[in-house]
Amino acid sequence: MRELIRVLDAIKKQIDAIAKHAETYDKTKEIAPSGPAERVRNEVDFPEEVKSRYYSSQGNNYRLQKRTFWVLFLTLLALAFYTCITYRQWQAMLASDLPPNSAHVIIRHPNC
Repeated sequence: MRELIRVLDAIKKQIDAIAKHAETYDKTKEIAPSGPAERVRNEVDFPEEVKSRYYSSQGNNYRLQKRTFWVLFLTLLALAFYTCITYRQWQAMLASDLPPNSAHVIIRHPNC
C-alpha cells in the first residue's frame, strides 16, 4: 500500500513538473507588447575620395537625365507635328468629292 502511495505521489510530482514546463512554454509563445518605435541615429563619415567619386557620378547622371529629357521633348514635338499633318490629310480626304474607295475602282477598271 505504501508503495502505491509513493508511486502515485511520484506521478503527481511529474504531472506538476510537466504542467509547469507547459506553462513556461506557453508564456514564451506570447508576444510581448512593444513600446513606441524609436529612431536610431548614427553618423557615418566616408573618406573624401569616396565622396568625390559619388558626387562626380551624380553630376554625370544629371547631365544624362537632362539630355534624355530634351530628346524626349523633341520627340513629343515631332509626334505632335506629324499628328497635325495626318489630321489635315484625313480632313482633306473627307472633304474631297471622290468616293471613299475610288482609287480601288480605278485600279480595277482602268478603262473608266
